[in-house]
Amino acid sequence: MLLRQKISYVARLQGELLRKHQIGHPDWYAEMLVCAALDGKLALTNNPDYDLVCSTLGKVQVKSRVDGTDTTQNRTNFKRYSSNAFDHAAIVIFESDYRIKGAVVIPIADVLSVMRKAGHVKWQDAKEHKNSVSITSELKHISREEA
Repeated sequence: MLLRQKISYVARLQGELLRKHQIGHPDWYAEMLVCAALDGKLALTNNPDYDLVCSTLGKVQVKSRVDGTDTTQNRTNFKRYSSNAFDHAAIVIFESDYRIKGAVVIPIADVLSVMRKAGHVKWQDAKEHKNSVSITSELKHISREEA
């Protein structure tokens, strides 16, 4: 079994545990999904700047939110990152039951350009940015949520 297949399998199991049993951590689930979708390699868990590396996008920082837990704004915090911390951000929004609502990949310069004064990037701003690329269908395929 290839590494990408193993990561996809673990991501599916994590999603199932979250959705059916409320067991697990959504951030790890998001990282595994994005890693499998981008055919990347996970960074060490204590890496402060990025979560995975892939051949096409370089270093990727993964952020996730559960819809409705942030007064429906779905903000992710990028305040502590410098412009050379990573190459792209992947932002994943989960429904309240941990199904995938949406996911995008966006270059770091663009993420930082839409960052609000408090250091937050709103999901809507990232999703609508001209350089944002949706990876929602890829994540839903990996998680087996697609209809």
